Amino acid sequence: MSTSTSMSHAEDGWIGGELPSGDARMPVLLKPVTAMALADVRVTTRKRLKPYGLRGDEVTKELEQDIDRMVRDLTQRRVGGGRAPVRPRTAMNHAAVAYQFIGWLCRESQHRSQFSTVTDEGKVLLKPGVSIKDAFPSADSQGAKYAIEYVQWLADERKIKSTTEDFQLRSLVALAKWVTGHVEDELAPAVVQELIRVQRSARERAKNAPHAADDKRKWLEWDDYLTLVETLKLECAPNDCDGKPRSERDVAMSVQRYLLFAILACIPDRQRTLRELQLDKTLIKNAQTGEWMVRHGPDDYKTGSAYGQRPALVIDQRVYPALEAWLSTHRARLAPAHDFCFTRPNGSPWTVSELSRTFSRTALRITGQKTNPHLIRDMIVTHVRAQGVASDAELEALAALMGHSPAMQKSTYDRRTAQDKVNPAVGLMSTINRAKTPKQ
Repeated sequence: MSTSTSMSHAEDGWIGGELPSGDARMPVLLKPVTAMALADVRVTTRKRLKPYGLRGDEVTKELEQDIDRMVRDLTQRRVGGGRAPVRPRTAMNHAAVAYQFIGWLCRESQHRSQFSTVTDEGKVLLKPGVSIKDAFPSADSQGAKYAIEYVQWLADERKIKSTTEDFQLRSLVALAKWVTGHVEDELAPAVVQELIRVQRSARERAKNAPHAADDKRKWLEWDDYLTLVETLKLECAPNDCDGKPRSERDVAMSVQRYLLFAILACIPDRQRTLRELQLDKTLIKNAQTGEWMVRHGPDDYKTGSAYGQRPALVIDQRVYPALEAWLSTHRARLAPAHDFCFTRPNGSPWTVSELSRTFSRTALRITGQKTNPHLIRDMIVTHVRAQGVASDAELEALAALMGHSPAMQKSTYDRRTAQDKVNPAVGLMSTINRAKTPKQ
């Protein structure tokens, strides 16, 4: 889908360089879509379902402390604790699944009377002492009974995809390990083994599962994405489209939006890189060359345990003027209360959901497409492989830049259809089978 007709003054793609200044005005969108609310743009045909997890005052102090203790145990090293701690974000995912799982036990399962009563208004009243341990009643395989019933309910009633099933089971395995005190180097209890068995099945199905969301509502061709990046640079102008001066805070937010999109244009990494970027720690300037780069150790990116210290991810020079202006001037306008490079407008660090929503809202406003940060990885891989001009070495280098294997590049991030992948071979066969002109 082409979106260039939705944007003006940026038809030549991403130019970058110095930010607009002086009398420069924000561009006027030829076909703005600002009236479209983010929540109104559905990228899936699935209906919104009522929540089932525990929420608000349904969570007792005892249960909250129990789950907080689980998060703390998973994220801190302990004597005899086995493997290195998991990341806080991962532990919070496990906590979210715990609240959902126990919410299902209390609200939807046939066992709910053992754990709670439910008011006529649908509010869950937990019985005293209910904890995560009650969700895994024993260490033998029967201890996985509730968890397996829960996953089956999700599949039957909520129609979840196998990818979501895999995600849920990953957390349920972690919860079962914590409840049983499992140490990684030892044989896992039967309850954990049973859940791992079910998870493996879900993971295999997830490999070939279709995407739940409709990519047509989110996808941008790479040239259109670069045009979007340039439009965002032009939106950093000190004056609005009518020539009225903008506040320093508004300009700062525009500069940040531009940088979020522009950095992903040259380093198509996961959004975690943007959220956790820190000057002189993961964002480095080479004093000799003047190059800005991202430096990641094994703990700084998702696949670090597999690939270790990452090569320097050099940022495109077109970003430098805006990046340096942001660090020296604009960032302070949002009064951040932390040392990460980028910040929410209220001064707090970006969260996964807030950054994703801001990204999608910005793309939707300008292009009409609900693009998200992670989709950038799919877009660039699909673009490069579709061009058919990159060598095997270049494709391997792109995989290394993105922190995954060449096999994953082909299986996960290349969104071309089977027909798109076959078409070059059709032309090839036509060429090699073309009749030669008889010699005279």
